[in-house]
Amino acid sequence: MQLHQLDKSVKILISLVLLCLCIGLFQGYLYLNLKSSTSSTKVSAVQSIQNKFFVPKTPLLEYKIKGSMRTYFETEEDFKTMLTWVKKKGDDQFYETKVATIVEDSCLDCHAPNEKAYFADYTNYSNLKDTTVFKYRPYLVSMLRKSHPHMLMIPFLFIPFSILLFYSPLIGFKKGFLMNAPYVFILIDINAWFATMIFKEAAIFILIGAFFQLILFFINLFVSLYYLWFYKPTQNKA
Repeated sequence: MQLHQLDKSVKILISLVLLCLCIGLFQGYLYLNLKSSTSSTKVSAVQSIQNKFFVPKTPLLEYKIKGSMRTYFETEEDFKTMLTWVKKKGDDQFYETKVATIVEDSCLDCHAPNEKAYFADYTNYSNLKDTTVFKYRPYLVSMLRKSHPHMLMIPFLFIPFSILLFYSPLIGFKKGFLMNAPYVFILIDINAWFATMIFKEAAIFILIGAFFQLILFFINLFVSLYYLWFYKPTQNKA
């Protein structure tokens, strides 16, 4: 049985599922655009991706306290003291005399077990000291935490289309390409996240992967709906 042969109630069900997917994708796209529009600095798409994924060759703690963690310091002097400790590569004596109270006052509200930044537990001194020396490991852990839900969930956007296209009258290369290409571009997109950590230039593959996923989503949507509702098979003349 092919799509155009399905019962009307099944066609309506499939169409509603596809509509939900389409609206969900549009809402996600709108959210990302509204979020990025709040930035006062306008950058290109590639630069934006590079800023998000590229790992500067500086200690993690230095990168964080100069960025997202800067506002958590109670005084400018506390910030400079913490930065000095990083420059000293986590000197133990300097920590005990100068830094310990700053960490307790400014960091442990979040960076502790059962708090929102529990994954970076700074109640364990060795965890904090590790961030004063540049390593890829903390960035890799953070990237894996972000990437694996995407790798697991995005394919589910395309599985309905792959199933529908399998039962469509399409044949040959067109059918195989539309069914399988989205997953290739998902692999290119998500795995390029890790490459961009090291090579800024790899950001272009994230952009390419995301672009073709979006294009193929709507192509597969329209093709599926066409064969579901509008396709009329030609009658073979005797």
